[in-house]
Amino acid sequence: MLNQRFYHIGFGLDDLGSSPPSIALLSGDPERSRLIAQTYLQDVRVLSENRGLNSCRGRVRE
Repeated sequence: MLNQRFYHIGFGLDDLGSSPPSIALLSGDPERSRLIAQTYLQDVRVLSENRGLNSCRGRVRE
């Protein structure tokens, strides 16, 4: 199943890196997702902007 992208979210397990996140934040508003990522996360990487579901990964700021 590695290297497989899931069509409904636009990314796959390999995109999560060697230590995948333990939580996910789901927002119904794509712009709110971007704002939360830019405000509260560091080392942000956009995983996907697919079908109104923006997915980012990063680390919580210390």
